Amino acid sequence: MGIFKAERANHLTHVLRFSFLWYILVSQKSIPVLISTLSDISLSEWKATPESYLHIKGRESSTTLRLSCIYFRGGFDPRDYVNERCWEFLEIAELSKSVLLPSVGLHLSGCKRVQCAIAENNFKILDTIIPDDKNSRLFKSTFVNQFELNEENVKDVLRDPFKFVVKPQREGGSNNLFGESIVSTFSNLHDKSELSKYIAMERIHPRVFRDFPVISKEGEASVVSEAVAEVGICSVMVVDTRDGGHNVLKHELGGLVTKIKSATSNECRISLGFGFRASVEEI
Repeated sequence: MGIFKAERANHLTHVLRFSFLWYILVSQKSIPVLISTLSDISLSEWKATPESYLHIKGRESSTTLRLSCIYFRGGFDPRDYVNERCWEFLEIAELSKSVLLPSVGLHLSGCKRVQCAIAENNFKILDTIIPDDKNSRLFKSTFVNQFELNEENVKDVLRDPFKFVVKPQREGGSNNLFGESIVSTFSNLHDKSELSKYIAMERIHPRVFRDFPVISKEGEASVVSEAVAEVGICSVMVVDTRDGGHNVLKHELGGLVTKIKSATSNECRISLGFGFRASVEEI
């Protein structure tokens, strides 16, 4: 099953990203695939068997299927959970034998508040994970300071808003605040409790590439006069959480995702036309 955000379930771009895997599962493996939203799931019939298998029957289907895997393309925003049944489904799914991508634990590990915890006390928590040697110091040099906003540190951010990027505690992009947007959002904020919904991160200023050739998603060639690169690391992690454990079965590098965008743009989402796919070359 693939779970999408409600506004994306019928959006061709987002469904096509899933469709190739869908095609392989159905045509080559004869494994049925469901695409749904949490809202639809709340209106469907589902239950866990005594053996912890999760079964579901769609609201417009008479067929009951056992869910072997649940792939989340939605559910990263609390607003996706439109009623209590959505939360009940997530809890039962987590406790079932279905494989969740990601599981609740891995989802939380990627949250911005966890990133702030890693940055605390000069990244001291990393010393408990990797030895303090040349490689660990090089690794730490790729990190920048980030912290959850409160009534005190927001004053520092407002004094120098172009030094930071402020991010809401959610995923999905197109939600970050820069420069004057930070000032206009927080200068006259009456409810100070809203600050805890954001983190501030020291802004990274990467190297600028001149006259970088790109091809748009429509297939048209053009040149970005001033471009910067963004590199993401994809990893594969498989964890056995049976009986409350967390036995890591696999954890390895899955590849790199490299994007190019204009140096003047604060966004890099390729689906919205802000960024372009690129590749890296080993030197």
